[in-house]
Amino acid sequence: MEPDSDGRIQLAGDSDAAIVKGLIALVIIIFQNKTGKQILTTDSKAFFQKLSLEQHLTPSRSQGLHAMIRTIHASEPKKLSNQALKHLVNY
Repeated sequence: MEPDSDGRIQLAGDSDAAIVKGLIALVIIIFQNKTGKQILTTDSKAFFQKLSLEQHLTPSRSQGLHAMIRTIHASEPKKLSNQALKHLVNY
């Protein structure tokens, strides 16, 4: 995860497991080319609820998905506002 010259985040990820590759692709779709502020205000939980995705994931896969999102949110903890931290904890 690296910011480009405009401060937009560029994501990359891979896995041997096809389902995890798909989850990574969805996370990239949600957050790719967004600024840190946009990432923190993006409601990824609503995105996944619209897909009804979590009801089809094992608890382990669901936890992994949440971990990916938390990692993206926490990548620059000094820049997190109190509101963003609250959103992060509630996800």
